[in-house]
Amino acid sequence: MYLRFIHISIEEPRLKEVQSFYQERVIPDLEAAGGCRFAGLLQSTLDGARCVSLTLWDSAEQADSWATSDRYRQILEDGSSLLSGAATWQGALTDTSMPESATRTFTIEAGEQTRPDNALSGQGFFRITSFRVREGAWDDLVQLYEHEVVATLLSMQGCRSAFLVESTEDPDRGLSVSIWDREEDAIRYELSGNFDLLTRKLKDTLTPTPQWQTAITSEGTARGNPPTEGYRVVIGIQL
Repeated sequence: MYLRFIHISIEEPRLKEVQSFYQERVIPDLEAAGGCRFAGLLQSTLDGARCVSLTLWDSAEQADSWATSDRYRQILEDGSSLLSGAATWQGALTDTSMPESATRTFTIEAGEQTRPDNALSGQGFFRITSFRVREGAWDDLVQLYEHEVVATLLSMQGCRSAFLVESTEDPDRGLSVSIWDREEDAIRYELSGNFDLLTRKLKDTLTPTPQWQTAITSEGTARGNPPTEGYRVVIGIQL
């Protein structure tokens, strides 16, 4: 499975307009394109203007076909007036569908059985932790994630899904994505100590950044864990 993120900025007063555009225009076109299993518009809890369009595809070929289609280009052009700072990337539409800095693609490496199309309908909360993987450690990380992380997260109240993804552009970059009923459930998990415990179990497969290297090797406290961001689901649809 293939996960595609598009990072966009939306002025909060216009979020309802974008939600309607996504529902009435984007989702029908994605359904018609074929191969898309899930589409969601997510809003960051750290910065309400920062949003993500997340789509899940059967294959990279189907996602790439969509991203280079005239239909996709037309959606970007028609929706650009709803986005903050649209002028900064509008010119790129003459050459590519979206600036490279705005789009990120990933493949699911573990937790396939709990991917978004099996876990999410309506409202929800995404928790995304980013990290770098030590050279040659991906196989070990996948095994640990499948047997330790997925089981722990799914045992927590409100967790619907947990899966590990690998960047297609940067093979050393990974994300742990979990989907929750409510933001409060994800916060309860943070406070439970399980995030610290899992980080310590995975530490030999990860490359700590200077900001959390000391804490991970000595205390393993939340202050030193990999960076995590939460996203509320504005609209999420299984296709």
